[in-house]
Amino acid sequence: MMLRSLFFVFVFTTLHGCAIQPQVEVDYDTAFAFNTLQKYAWAPKGDEDGQFLSLFGQRVERAITDNLTADGKQHIDSAEAADFLIAYHLSVEKQLKVDSYYTHWGYRPFWWGATFSGTQTRVREYKTGTLVIDLIDPRTNTVFFSGSVESKVKKNLSPQEREVRIREAVGTILARLPK
Repeated sequence: MMLRSLFFVFVFTTLHGCAIQPQVEVDYDTAFAFNTLQKYAWAPKGDEDGQFLSLFGQRVERAITDNLTADGKQHIDSAEAADFLIAYHLSVEKQLKVDSYYTHWGYRPFWWGATFSGTQTRVREYKTGTLVIDLIDPRTNTVFFSGSVESKVKKNLSPQEREVRIREAVGTILARLPK
């Protein structure tokens, strides 16, 4: 009985650990010369973004800048002189998770013993956030690299924890940038 319990704990923690891992997707133009990229600028933001940079935006831009600086890229203010432009956005969606548990309990020494069984269903609502980073060729105004990371949005994080999660997400995407 103890071995069976340990098995279920192991399976649950393994599957739970897999579910927490962010999902990363990357797509890029295979004909693009990524080794020529040295200078970047931020893509112009649309009017719907407003004139203020949110805390999320500040954290994302810091994480991207730190990541690309460590890779030898230089940030410049002029979009015309840049080798590439960077655009990003975040979307948050509500998700539902439905779990059904089949319960079985009772006394059953023989096949005619008394048993009771039933089903319990639990519905949970949670949010997933998707961060998308696009690299744009300013000469042709086309995206040549697009990466996204999706993860469950955790509640009640401190500003430091938010910074760490954003840095991990940005680092995960930009690590897949071809050299």
